Amino acid sequence: MARHQKYLAIPATSAPSERVWSRASRVLNARRSRLKQETTQAIMYIRENNHILHKHYDKIARKRLNRDDHWAIPELKKLLPTFDDEDDETSPLKIDVGGDDAKM
Repeated sequence: MARHQKYLAIPATSAPSERVWSRASRVLNARRSRLKQETTQAIMYIRENNHILHKHYDKIARKRLNRDDHWAIPELKKLLPTFDDEDDETSPLKIDVGGDDAKM
């Protein structure tokens, strides 16, 4: 193994940051240029962490809801947002992240 591979094991790539910029460009388009910074940040945060929210929702909800309301967790989980570029076509809460405007 070459010395640089041994000590520089993390690849020098900008792919993850490029993906975030690409998603941000779908959120901030001409029609949404007046969104507040907090709103844009919230949309991007939810978008980037959506998989974690879906995976751990039961545990999060049990901590935050009263014990008497735990019966509602499966129904509340159905209301979690999904995004247009995901495969879940059955969700009533699809969030438009501003896909390709050229198609409109």
